Amino acid sequence: MNYVEGYTDSDAVAAIREGLLEGSMLKSIVHKQPKTFAELITRAQKFISAEEYMRNRRGPAQAGTSKLEGKRKVEEGAKGSDQKKQKAEVQSETSKLKALTQKFQAYNLPDVTKIYTPLNTTREQILMQIQHRNLLVPPAPMKGDPNKRDRS
Repeated sequence: MNYVEGYTDSDAVAAIREGLLEGSMLKSIVHKQPKTFAELITRAQKFISAEEYMRNRRGPAQAGTSKLEGKRKVEEGAKGSDQKKQKAEVQSETSKLKALTQKFQAYNLPDVTKIYTPLNTTREQILMQIQHRNLLVPPAPMKGDPNKRDRS
């Protein structure tokens, strides 16, 4: 590991804190500042493992269950036609929730580490990547007679 002279752990912690996006880790660091860089790394690893756990924990059986439980309790207390209406509402909302969960599960977040372009890439290579991904739209052809245009 390379060390920089005159650069303390508190400087490293402050630099990382300033570079963090808003979120629970930044709030945690501001609330109780780590004394050493090693303590900061340990806390960061805990946040990473917690996020990975939450990402892996999501599943089709767990999505939207708490909302439905509350509505079922209301459904049990109702009588007659009100009960049928509420049951139909719950079923329609259940189908909507299932459709939304399937839509969200089908969407995979992009791997952030693969998106970045290396810093030593030439402009030509960057332009080729942009053209390959169809992110650059070519301009429309010019209208009018080319012989009548100003050539200066």
